[in-house]
Amino acid sequence: MRISNKNDVLLLNSDTVVTSYWLDRILETAASDSSIGTVTPFSNNATICSYPRFCADNELPSSATLEELAAVVSQNEGIVDLPTAHGFAMFIKREALDEVGLFDDQKWGKGYAEENDFSLRASRLGWRNVMATNAFVHHLGSVSFAEDSESFIAKNLQKLNGIYPDYSLSVQRFIAEDPIRLHRNNIALSLMESEVSKLENLTDEYQGSYLFASLSIGGGTGLLQMIYLSYISKISVLYLCWCALEKIAGNSGVKLIIVWLNTTFLKSENL
Repeated sequence: MRISNKNDVLLLNSDTVVTSYWLDRILETAASDSSIGTVTPFSNNATICSYPRFCADNELPSSATLEELAAVVSQNEGIVDLPTAHGFAMFIKREALDEVGLFDDQKWGKGYAEENDFSLRASRLGWRNVMATNAFVHHLGSVSFAEDSESFIAKNLQKLNGIYPDYSLSVQRFIAEDPIRLHRNNIALSLMESEVSKLENLTDEYQGSYLFASLSIGGGTGLLQMIYLSYISKISVLYLCWCALEKIAGNSGVKLIIVWLNTTFLKSENL
């Protein structure tokens, strides 16, 4: 950052794996508004920018390769304002860097919280910290300081909260509102549709009659069911039923109720 005095800067951890067109998408996001100072992409391990679980260290989804996941993420549109950039893959616009100044390595030592400090200084000057919801970078997490990362985080976080007493509240508010949720859901839905579409390529030996039994008829499970059914029904004879367990009065057993959704047949079995 000190060596370059005219270029934009992108900080990239050594424990990351980039994907096709990741930088192009970050640059497009940065150029979309003159007030954007920093840009952070999606990742599997980037707290508020994490996928699939929010604010968690995630393994990559087993249903897709890294490049396949990145291609799905690239379908997202729009940006999200963040309370802070994340340092694992942090783009900084030159104009913002010139105005805000360099990272304060004297204050923060080896690492942790220096990107938060920069982001908050930038915000006070009117710069936006945003997320490129269509870019993805794989992050292994805490490799650079694996031996003593927890002590670094605790020490510097305490110092950060002392300097910016409203920082913790702004992060908590962001987590409660979770404005990235819609983008994560779009990724999950696209991955499910991609996985289920593979059913269309089943060979003849797998084609035939299918019994699809469900314990749920609504919510996210119901949505996934409908995606599966839309493909299965194209290649097979499909029998649908909804199942429920009902306790038998005065008896230790339960009754299995089967409701056939595409017939008029209703059956109850004692277990």
